[in-house]
Amino acid sequence: NLSGTLPELAAEAAIRGLMAVRGAGNVSSIPATDSLYAIMFGGKRVVLKLNPVNEYLFPVFERIFAPLINANLLIILKGGVEVGEALVNHPAVDSVHITGSAATHDVVVWGSTPDERAQRKHNHDPLLKKTITSELGNVTPWIIAPAEYTTRELESQAQHVAVSITNNVSFNCLATKVIVTWKNWPQRALFLQRVQYHLSRTPTRYAYYPGAAQRHERFSGQPSSMDDKGHLPWVLLIDQSIDDRPELFEEESFVCVCAETALSADSPEQFLAVATDFVNERMPGTLCASVSLTPKFRKQHAHEFEQCLAGLRYGTVCVNQWSGIAYGMISPPWGAYPGSNLLDVKSGIGFVHNSYLLDRVEKSILEGPLVNFPPPVWFPDHKNAAGVANALIHLYERPSVLRLPRLGWAAVRGFCLLLGVLLAWGSAVQAAEKETAKPAEFQATTHTIQATGKAQFELQAALINAVPGDVIELAAGKYDFTSELNVVCDNVTLRGAGRDKTVINFKKQSAGSSGLLATGNAFVIEGLTIQDTVGSGIKVLGAQDVIFRDVKVEWTEGEKSTNGAYGIYPVECKNVLIENCVSIGASDAGIYVGQSQDVIVRGCLATRNVTGIEIENTLRADVYDNVATDNTGGIMVFDLPGLNLVNGGYVRVYKNNVKDNNHANFAPLGTVVADVPPGTGVMILAMDNVEVFDNDITGHLTNNVMILSYLIVERKDLDKKFDPYPEVISIHDNRISGGGKKPSGKISMALLPIAGGKFPDIFYDGILNPSPSPEVQKLGKYSIRIRDNGDATFANMDVANLSPENLVTGKYKLDRDIKNYNAEIPSLPPITLKPHGKASSLGNPAVAVYRAAPKQLSKWGFYEKKDGRLVPAADFIWYELNTPLFSDYTIKHRYVRLPKGAQIEWNETDSLEFPVGTVIVKTFGYPDETDDLTPGEKFIETRVEFREASGWYGYSYVWNAEQTDATLNLGGGELDVAWKAADGTQHTHKYQIPNANQCLSCHSSNGKYVPIGTTARNLNRPGMGLDAENQLTNWVNRGVLKDCPSPEKRPVLANYLDPHTGSLDARARAWLEVNCAHCHNPTGSARTSGLDLRSVQTDPGRYGVFKSPVAAGKGSGGRSYDIVPGKPDESILMFRLETQEPGSKMPSLARNLVHDESNELLREWILAMPSDHKSVKE
Repeated sequence: NLSGTLPELAAEAAIRGLMAVRGAGNVSSIPATDSLYAIMFGGKRVVLKLNPVNEYLFPVFERIFAPLINANLLIILKGGVEVGEALVNHPAVDSVHITGSAATHDVVVWGSTPDERAQRKHNHDPLLKKTITSELGNVTPWIIAPAEYTTRELESQAQHVAVSITNNVSFNCLATKVIVTWKNWPQRALFLQRVQYHLSRTPTRYAYYPGAAQRHERFSGQPSSMDDKGHLPWVLLIDQSIDDRPELFEEESFVCVCAETALSADSPEQFLAVATDFVNERMPGTLCASVSLTPKFRKQHAHEFEQCLAGLRYGTVCVNQWSGIAYGMISPPWGAYPGSNLLDVKSGIGFVHNSYLLDRVEKSILEGPLVNFPPPVWFPDHKNAAGVANALIHLYERPSVLRLPRLGWAAVRGFCLLLGVLLAWGSAVQAAEKETAKPAEFQATTHTIQATGKAQFELQAALINAVPGDVIELAAGKYDFTSELNVVCDNVTLRGAGRDKTVINFKKQSAGSSGLLATGNAFVIEGLTIQDTVGSGIKVLGAQDVIFRDVKVEWTEGEKSTNGAYGIYPVECKNVLIENCVSIGASDAGIYVGQSQDVIVRGCLATRNVTGIEIENTLRADVYDNVATDNTGGIMVFDLPGLNLVNGGYVRVYKNNVKDNNHANFAPLGTVVADVPPGTGVMILAMDNVEVFDNDITGHLTNNVMILSYLIVERKDLDKKFDPYPEVISIHDNRISGGGKKPSGKISMALLPIAGGKFPDIFYDGILNPSPSPEVQKLGKYSIRIRDNGDATFANMDVANLSPENLVTGKYKLDRDIKNYNAEIPSLPPITLKPHGKASSLGNPAVAVYRAAPKQLSKWGFYEKKDGRLVPAADFIWYELNTPLFSDYTIKHRYVRLPKGAQIEWNETDSLEFPVGTVIVKTFGYPDETDDLTPGEKFIETRVEFREASGWYGYSYVWNAEQTDATLNLGGGELDVAWKAADGTQHTHKYQIPNANQCLSCHSSNGKYVPIGTTARNLNRPGMGLDAENQLTNWVNRGVLKDCPSPEKRPVLANYLDPHTGSLDARARAWLEVNCAHCHNPTGSARTSGLDLRSVQTDPGRYGVFKSPVAAGKGSGGRSYDIVPGKPDESILMFRLETQEPGSKMPSLARNLVHDESNELLREWILAMPSDHKSVKE
């Protein structure tokens, strides 16, 4: 009832003038509240022009606002653009309020054409010269702090986010458009699954706003999927990059599409700062944002959170709540963050709500609980939302105390219904947990494995089912294992009873190329011994936060070239500690750190290896308090070409005892360390910024310290980014003696006469960088500094100028004067390692997937019985490949099942992008004449790959003898199989089934599971049962593949056996891509080798031509290069494909037979290669 205040308002309005309000079309309350605020708090008379989208409100508003209209405080208009333009330019109007987009604002304020707007902005000459306020668009972010949430907390926040996406069909400037998470947040996958779940439970609505279908298609990246009712699906795009899809972050989509992006940060607390900077600097809009976090996280990181709240440049910031709640409260100030102007309007100028007339407000902050109780009526899961809404409308229509009970009963009834559903859901969860015998929260626990015959299976099962924080203890005793162990979960500790008490022996190993392969972050292994692996002892790939403690790796049958390459082997890791460890008998390096960052190696013993300790292509490492003795070389600090981390450096070697490393070199020929001469103490090869000090380096027959350029090894595999020259090297305050008495090795023997029959203690080859960096130039001609090393002798061999001509003419001179190098270089800083982060209790989504997996294949409904045989279900799409993966001559059946109505997205180079809910099924079998449900063959194994919102997952089922069903097999194993080939030859062999963790060994790209083989170029062929029709064309016609180019523009991979499909080069490269490139690519699990076998790789050096091996060990087969043109027998590639020796054969998993047909093709390909490094083109 405004009757008492209307005269006062009218008097005020007469003084303050007339405002034109251009009403919003998306939310009916916006034009009403904008007008009321201008009248009641701004003292204005208002002319409200309704948006054509909601002109239907005209009679409603006339009735509601009749007192204001009758008092001449409000006029309501209808009409299109012409009416709006005439209104804002009317001479009686002295101020204008604009709602809509920033683009609409600029048209009104600066002009209708781009040229006019640009010119006027340049001249600071707006077309509309009136007081202007506005509330405009916003790409609204929701930042999820990487706390450890309970299930209930995570569920509630997922509901809030889903509501913020779906409210009003997402036609809201405050609808969440980007979810911002931390890439390493353990609960990220689970959270996104729950958001996806709540989206799926929210009914779609009529997409009423103009242009919705077109915007949905553009921003979702999918063809328009509007149904006959005009509804559009909710779309959540996971793991989006602003560089790949800038429109998702830089434009307001104004449609039901939301993106999630995962940002990198060093820690959870640093993530808050990174996320704040990201949304402030990379995303337009200043209207509103939300942040989720737990009370515990807020308490632990109070300073960082307060900085986040203060730093977010948004007019409203909500904590644990959707910003729509702040808008709906009306009284708090609502508007864009202050500071915008007409030239750069962002989300608007001024406030539209500010009932308390607060002055100089920067932002409103609304905080709420993590879990709202009872559940809000706007949650889609609310069971009586309609009843509560109806009761509220009746109460507003005719306020009465008598109507309150109806509203209360509706709310209580909705809560009771929801409670019943939650209790039922809880009972179902408890039943599932009882079946799997696992705790509901997947809490970390300690597992104990005893040294029994089942230990290998029990240990691998524990590793597969591990959750972050798990400790797996191996009791004292000897364990005999035959297959590689795999760790993929984060924050796992594998602990024995002591280095010499728990012994795992791999002497009979037949599967895998390492004893243990770990890829999870925060991995700790301690108190045990690994023996006699076919390859490296313990390999940790691409992990952050790694500890090797009190571990021994040894080969017990003496020093042989067939021993594994490395004992302890972290590669591409960060924050690594190796302490109190022992390595004996490695055919390359006992302790090897490759392509890693921030490393400490201390208190270790390396003996009877080719090299004791090797730091290769690594940044920032401290090596101290170690003993290296009776190796070929003691401590090696190397940079090698062709690797992902191109140039290492900043390595300190100090307080070590490096003595009597004179062991015969037993490295396989062809490896870099095969060139290390026996009797080498410390060798620095090609690396910059190395400091060697306070060591005892004694008794080395070749020499105690070598400083070498990579050029001296005379290999052909240099790349442009690689720096082969050692620079800024400091050798000081060491105790060096007894070196050079009996040099050996090819280079040493060639230089021995020049050195006068005895090598110096410190040998420098003198090869200089022709283009040194400014830092090096400051140090003079030589950036090598050698001082205070007692009576150590020295020689600069000046190898670059060593030639017969210079010797004869006297131009060559051996430099033995150490005074030229006796100066100081500033000491390198020490390495400080960070403590491991706390493990999350919900951090391994794969475990939840494995535990939920049907135990029998039949539960999936993949096969059905028809005419006495098993056939794929009708909703499967059968597909074939141009060149398939070789799997020991198995027959393969490949199918894909898509969610109803979903589509596959085209990808030109990688696997096609399958939608969430896709299942790929591959069944492997052999010819068989038994009369059963699989006539003509015997099914052995079915591998299932399926895509969740959090990514792909996969595991295997093993078929029973009756061929009626298959049983889930997460632990892998071997089967004895017998089969008869087409020529009548009988075959028997062992067939390998990978364990669930091993799947990632091949199906890995940047640590994420990806399908193999399903690239457009490999699928571009006639399909099974399609006669001559191309299967990609068939998929397009069926509406399941989108954005597929016309047939002539599609890439195609050759059939390796069919010369009609491509040249010799194309067919050989096709086979290598399918069978090798899933690992050997820049993001695969063999990326550290630098070998890229994708068919799209055009650099011969990158796909192996004259490329030296990295970490191959005995896998080099005594050869020097992966591919030697014209010489297949000298090529490592052919050796590894033709051998069946574990640790050398490739692929290392799932191959026990040699593929004769492909090897014949590859031999022909190498023979035909010209010697100029280029592959043959026919």
